[in-house]
Amino acid sequence: MPDECNSTTHICTQSKFANAGTVLGRASSLNSFYNNIWSRCSRCQEWERSNGTKTDLLKGTSEQNELLDYLLFSKFCDGGCQIDFGMALFHVPTGFSADNYCPGQGAGEIKMKLPGMQNCTFPVQAGIIHASGGLEKTRLLMRSIIKMLDPTRPDTFWSPPQTL
Repeated sequence: MPDECNSTTHICTQSKFANAGTVLGRASSLNSFYNNIWSRCSRCQEWERSNGTKTDLLKGTSEQNELLDYLLFSKFCDGGCQIDFGMALFHVPTGFSADNYCPGQGAGEIKMKLPGMQNCTFPVQAGIIHASGGLEKTRLLMRSIIKMLDPTRPDTFWSPPQTL
C-alpha cells in the first residue's frame, strides 16, 4: 500500500495509531526523531513559517499520521524503533468504554473485551494508560477502572495543572 496522505482530506492509506504521547527513548534520540518528523511535515513547516498564525493548516490533522509516516519512511528508525503492539508499556483505550473492562483473577488485574468478543480475555499489562478524548472522558474511564479494582480507593486521578 502506498505511504501517502491526501493533503486535502487528511486521510492516509495506512493504519495510523502511533501516538506522540506514547513515545519513549533517550533525549538525544527523541530530539532527532521529532526533528525528522517535523522536517518531513509540509503543513507543519508552513504553519511554522506563518509564526503560528495559520491555525487552519493543522485543523483536523493528527500527529499520529506524521509519526507513523516517519516510522514507515525511516524503516522504523533503521530498526531502532518499535511499536508496542501488545500494549505492554502503554494501554491506549481509544474506542473502549468502561463496560469493556473487567477485573481479572489476581489482585489489581484488569482484563478487557476486544471488539467482537463476548468476554474480557485480553490482559491489560501496561503500567501507563494513555487515554484520549478529553479530560472529563479520561477521568470517568479511570474512575470506573479504579472503582472496579478497589471500590474503597479514593479518587486519585491526576493530570497536569494546565489541562484542568
